[in-house]
Amino acid sequence: MTVKLLPAEYFLHTFQTQNPNDQEIISNIIEVFSLNKEQKRAFHIIANHASDINPQQLKMYLGGMGGTGKTQVIKALIAMFNQRQEIIGS
Repeated sequence: MTVKLLPAEYFLHTFQTQNPNDQEIISNIIEVFSLNKEQKRAFHIIANHASDINPQQLKMYLGGMGGTGKTQVIKALIAMFNQRQEIIGS
């Protein structure tokens, strides 16, 4: 098993995707879902990675106690992929 580190830029809220449309979708989703600081961090890591050209598979653990917003992040990601017309199976 090979582990590849993500670019540090993925973790910064100032990261800009190469596709301006993706950047607009990401910004809109964060606003619509009212993601808090920690939720934004998790969302940005995944969204930024997915917006990369030809990204490798991302394996990431999204954990936390009940009520921390894990489901909200997942709902935001589903909405993002739907807007990008990358429909996720139900």
